[in-house]
Amino acid sequence: MNSRKVATAMLASGLFIGLAGCSLMPNRGSVQPTSTYRIDPQESAVEPLTLPAVCPDLRVVTPTAAPGFGGTAMRYSTAPFQIADFAYHRWTAPPAAMLGPVLVERLRADGLFGHVLDAGSGGDAPLQLETRLIDLTQVFVGQQSHIRLTVGSTLIDTANNRTLATRRFAIEVASAPNPVAGVGATNQAIEQWLDKESAWLRQLSRSGLCSGIHGLQPTREP
Repeated sequence: MNSRKVATAMLASGLFIGLAGCSLMPNRGSVQPTSTYRIDPQESAVEPLTLPAVCPDLRVVTPTAAPGFGGTAMRYSTAPFQIADFAYHRWTAPPAAMLGPVLVERLRADGLFGHVLDAGSGGDAPLQLETRLIDLTQVFVGQQSHIRLTVGSTLIDTANNRTLATRRFAIEVASAPNPVAGVGATNQAIEQWLDKESAWLRQLSRSGLCSGIHGLQPTREP
């Protein structure tokens, strides 16, 4: 896209946000309640494993967040490299904190690991999964928008703190150009991320990654 088209797109985006998206910006003197939203993805359609777990226990630590995404603000962007907060729409908790429980729930349902421990569980686990929320933004372009979700994951052998594998997941989901629709699209993006995270770990297990971890045999309660 040449510079003239970029300028035209940015102008159109700005006009749209200013005219149609009045809820994005606070009106001086007005009192409007703030709506809050939670991350609540639908259950996966992927069938869980029916065979015994092939990997030892895994601990999922609390996800961290990149600068700008550690709070409860819902972020949007109307221009490259620019982010701002919706005025009257927020998350009930920092999004990174809400990713941890849904990831644990998903990996437990998958059945790939003997046990999947959350950050508050006691005991040791031979494997540890660290995740980082890098980007969660509703991007407005003209009269359209989409959710941009980026999450980084690192699988660690805890015996020697050795990194076994890393992966960066980048997902975009189209959304109607308003923050409420963006919440629905965010949950769809997280569903896709959970599917990709699960598929990545299954691929690692098929490559034999789990078989040699500390020489431990995977365990799982019947």
